[in-house]
Amino acid sequence: MHILLVDADPVIRQELAELLGRVGHDLDHADNAAEALASVRGRRLDLVIAAADLPGLGGLDLLLALRDSPAAPPVALLSAASDAQTAIGALRRGAVDCLRKPIDADEVYALTERIEAALAPLELSRLPPEHLRLDPAGCDLDAWQRALVINAVKLSRGSPVRASAFLGISRKVLYTLRKRYGLFAGDEQHEE
Repeated sequence: MHILLVDADPVIRQELAELLGRVGHDLDHADNAAEALASVRGRRLDLVIAAADLPGLGGLDLLLALRDSPAAPPVALLSAASDAQTAIGALRRGAVDCLRKPIDADEVYALTERIEAALAPLELSRLPPEHLRLDPAGCDLDAWQRALVINAVKLSRGSPVRASAFLGISRKVLYTLRKRYGLFAGDEQHEE
């Protein structure tokens, strides 16, 4: 997923970057809402995580500006744990979540998994028709199934949530298939 992190505090940005980078997300950073708005123009982002207490144009204002833009990315706000009013206001204005500061890794991972699951059908609908056609005629079913799993993993950029959604199977079944075909940690590159 391509994620934009917006926070004036470099420590918070670094902490989020480390958490999200560990699971393979592409990240961009912005110090304030104006930088974030400039960064969003003409680009496709899967998620924006922004501090509610940004200097100048605040996080809620950024949320509203992004919400009204074409191809608006989902926005989650970061807020102090005791700031319930901001969280409620953000959710009422269309935020997908309001994460608490200090950062809780489990909350961040749960958010990105929800966004990935929501994006999976959309990503699949953007594929050209030739990516959706696999003809099992003339090949053994095992080879066809292996090719299907490899393609799903490639198209999902390694995300188990997206790959399982592409295939319409649970992540546990996907794990079993990847294990069966030896498709872990870059093993699928030799298939290209």
